[in-house]
Amino acid sequence: MLFEFVVDGGNLTGSMSNDFMGAMPISEGAIQGNELSFKLTFQGGPDGPMTISYKGTVKGDELALTSKFEGTPPGGGPAEVALTATRVK
Repeated sequence: MLFEFVVDGGNLTGSMSNDFMGAMPISEGAIQGNELSFKLTFQGGPDGPMTISYKGTVKGDELALTSKFEGTPPGGGPAEVALTATRVK
């Protein structure tokens, strides 16, 4: 999973990409200090689009994120997941 962020004042844009789904644009992105939030929406199959909300904190080269499915997660997976992203230098 690769996140690419673009910060313009308090606005956060960019994308998330992976080998399974390709690139998806970030929506509703915001950043204040070291706190950020954004959403990813993607086509989820027969149930229609699915949205995942992210909230996180930047500390040095790491970004601690919590993702949360809006609605029922596919396959009965967890509704909320914690992950840590590391800046590529």
